[in-house]
Amino acid sequence: MLHKVILILSLIFAFWLAKSPICFAFTPSWNLVYPSIYESTYISSALSNPSVIYASIRKWTDIDILKSINSGKTWSSVKNNLPSAADVNWISVFNQNSDILAISVWGTNGGIFLSENGGISWSKIFSSTTPRSVAIHPTDFTTIYVGIGGSNSGDSG
Repeated sequence: MLHKVILILSLIFAFWLAKSPICFAFTPSWNLVYPSIYESTYISSALSNPSVIYASIRKWTDIDILKSINSGKTWSSVKNNLPSAADVNWISVFNQNSDILAISVWGTNGGIFLSENGGISWSKIFSSTTPRSVAIHPTDFTTIYVGIGGSNSGDSG
């Protein structure tokens, strides 16, 4: 959904530029770099190395974690030893080292998973079926904040 919102906002911005008195020679261009019929759920990078980007993909009843080391030009899967799960709600990349990241995984096998090697391997550091958000402390990656949520029963109860 995020990529669709960005596309819509970009098109509105481009239309505004074309109609505004201050018009720039600007034409937005988009390149398909990871063909997928699946939905991207979260994108994150580290301040220390913005060319390294991580993204999560929802694949019906499973997930994938993708990594780019060249500012999104190419992507590779770093799911490796992560379990099958319903969704990734959040990706937090440590600001001082782009190889350290934590993800919140929703579902039966859910919890908070940490990688200290750019997604080559993952360790489950907290078990929960309903983790919502995760944040790594800006200067101490051993301090990780977790937001936990419930599930919607659909009957307002």
